[in-house]
Amino acid sequence: MSCFLQAPSLIPKLLKIPPLEALLLFTSSNLQGLQPTHLKIPIFCLKEVLEDGVTPGSDSLNNLLDWFVKFGLLHNARQLLDEMCGRIEFDAYTFGIMIRGYCAAGELDEAFDLLSELKETKNGCRPNVVVYTTLIDGCCKNGDIESARRLFLEIEEMGLVANEFTYTVMINGYFKKGLKNDGFQLYEEMKMKGVPPNMYTYNAMISEYCRDGNLGKAFEIFNEMRKKGVACTVVTYNTLLSGLCQQRKIAEAKKLIRRMKQRGLKSNSITFNTLMDGFCKTGKLEEAVQLLDRMKTGGHTPSLITYNSLIDGFARAARLAEAVNYFKEMLERGLSPNRVTYTILIGAFIKTQDLKRAFEVFSSMERTGLAADAHTYGVLINGLCMEGNMRDAMKLLGSMIEKGVVPSDVIYNTMICGYCRQGSSYRAFRLVKEMKEKGMVPNVASFSLTIGVLCKDSKLQEAEDLLDEMIKSLDGGINRTDAKTPAKNQRQKNARHLRR
Repeated sequence: MSCFLQAPSLIPKLLKIPPLEALLLFTSSNLQGLQPTHLKIPIFCLKEVLEDGVTPGSDSLNNLLDWFVKFGLLHNARQLLDEMCGRIEFDAYTFGIMIRGYCAAGELDEAFDLLSELKETKNGCRPNVVVYTTLIDGCCKNGDIESARRLFLEIEEMGLVANEFTYTVMINGYFKKGLKNDGFQLYEEMKMKGVPPNMYTYNAMISEYCRDGNLGKAFEIFNEMRKKGVACTVVTYNTLLSGLCQQRKIAEAKKLIRRMKQRGLKSNSITFNTLMDGFCKTGKLEEAVQLLDRMKTGGHTPSLITYNSLIDGFARAARLAEAVNYFKEMLERGLSPNRVTYTILIGAFIKTQDLKRAFEVFSSMERTGLAADAHTYGVLINGLCMEGNMRDAMKLLGSMIEKGVVPSDVIYNTMICGYCRQGSSYRAFRLVKEMKEKGMVPNVASFSLTIGVLCKDSKLQEAEDLLDEMIKSLDGGINRTDAKTPAKNQRQKNARHLRR
């Protein structure tokens, strides 16, 4: 039976007792305060024991490997494994520990090499479902869904049976890759084969249905979970709560929290922040403030996420003074604003056409060492374009490119529309071409407005060419005859002018 011991107090004792006893004591203890340097002692003891002709069980080696892996010392773990090869009999767990370590480090090639070694061992040891599940999980977390799929099929070929953990890992892997239908099908296959879904399986399914906007199916899974007697945790309720708030079903969200409390589950910071965001996005700001007070009095410290929701909510409602007050309160509580916080405030000042304050906030953000991203720049560029200040907008676009920030299609479309409003067909057309060179597709507004200003400037050939590109890029979703109207009308006007 393992015991909890403080490593610093155990180490001197290990140095005074025989190697075998020291090794057994070390590897059977759950050590607290263990440091990587402490591992030298049991390794020394292991080697001494082997030299004395005593062969310890694989448990001692496995525990040592486990400690190495926990500290991220994979090179040392592999070295120890190679040294002990032929001296201690390895089991599937030995390989499983190493595979887990390599997967966590993203070194999948080494993990697969170990699986091959395990298959080739001559002591009858073979990969078990735990080893396969560990490697499938590693593949999924590292984005290699095809290798995960092959391993999953290999389980059956090896005469093994995938358990609920294997299925859950694979389902989660599909969802993370955006392959929701594969995940849903595997869930049905799991039940058909008589493998009961566990709490993690149900939570994964509920989360994906909520993300997909299918609350009906999410609650169907939730009800099935309860009928089967699988414990619903605060994670389950928080996931459903998030789904309801995303669809602005705040009344149902509040009912769900009441049900959660009735079942003896306590709200955590995620519960509060999710509901806070729901209140703020639906304009229920008084309820948001009340919730903030409940958080403070109930021992739940408001976080950066909490304040970002409040600042955004009050900014959306054009209650900018209160938004700024919450920004100040956040600073007083020792919370550092992030890029999202600053971008919310910048956007709020842009909406009130106060570009001076918007750029002051932007400068303040840069002084803190936070680098603006494409979204932040996009908000500022939009403000300048709305004011008709295309010169400064272009300067800001150049500045962001110099700093290594790649402009998004939204920024290009904003700039194009800004130039079109000013009647600058040359600059608008140039940006459309630049977008295409970068593999972006202008939106309908950018195409239409640019074609319009080209026609006004009698650049009819460029307008025709751009129109053809527009129809191709939008997959023929626009009626060609209707789309050609601006160019056709301009040609008719020019012809009438020449006849005069």
